Amino acid sequence: MSGPPNQFEPPLFSVVTVTFNLVEGGRSASIRRAAESLWAQNFHSVEHIVQDGGSNDGTQTLLGAIVADASDHVPTYLESEPDKGIYDGMNRAVARANGRYVIFLNSDDLLGEPDALQKLAEPLKAGDCDFAFGLTAMIDPDTGARKLLSRPSLEAVLQRMPFGHNATAFRRGLFDDLGGHDLSFPVASDYDFVLRMVAAGSKGERVDAVVSQFLKGGASANAEAVRRDYAAIWGKVYGPWVDLSGDDQATRELWHKAGHMPFRIPFAIWRNRQLAPGIRRAAWHSMMKSLRRTLTGRGLR
Repeated sequence: MSGPPNQFEPPLFSVVTVTFNLVEGGRSASIRRAAESLWAQNFHSVEHIVQDGGSNDGTQTLLGAIVADASDHVPTYLESEPDKGIYDGMNRAVARANGRYVIFLNSDDLLGEPDALQKLAEPLKAGDCDFAFGLTAMIDPDTGARKLLSRPSLEAVLQRMPFGHNATAFRRGLFDDLGGHDLSFPVASDYDFVLRMVAAGSKGERVDAVVSQFLKGGASANAEAVRRDYAAIWGKVYGPWVDLSGDDQATRELWHKAGHMPFRIPFAIWRNRQLAPGIRRAAWHSMMKSLRRTLTGRGLR
């Protein structure tokens, strides 16, 4: 199917959903709920880009029905072609997007309350923002109870994902500037993208609204695979800033397992005045965390 047509007035948001063999994975109902959470939004400068990876289990028929039903709600465009995984699918979808900002909505996640996009749009329309991020909530599928995850903070970016990838609107041009998601990181390319984004000096705003929701007990990435990706990302990004000759992949994986890195690493980053202010602030935050761990006998060297 063809991509979206040219529009005289591009939407503010392109919401991107990447799919593959949803029927086989038992997610036929969840993808419809995800779409309906977008249809329920009271902000209408939006389009939905659905990027399927060449499903062969009936998913394309399922998605076609959702696209047809979406015609009364949100302009929705479906493309299906083989890809190299979820992050390649995201990159392909972003290339098709017309919106000024891109939001990623997984096939088994939901947007927040009906005013979530409206609240996320406020700082983007008011100023020169590269990204805006909100809160993420976990829903108990049995009771419907909603629990907010830890508050997002850019100061944590040197150690972990500072906010939910799906709770963030990214300026579409960032993907051109930074080259999109790096496919060499199969489970944490979103973290790599955000770390490079902050290192490039991109400006962001936090919104106190639940933008993304997910069901408790859903599928999650293998912890060892995440650890490997994070360690490799730190080697790639920190290498030009810090001497890592004595810190191989295995050593950096221990940093991830410990939840912090040796004081000397963020200290060296903080001292580098050539780095973006956001990175240096994050380095100070990491220094303080490492120092507290050291003073309690749990620090790394």
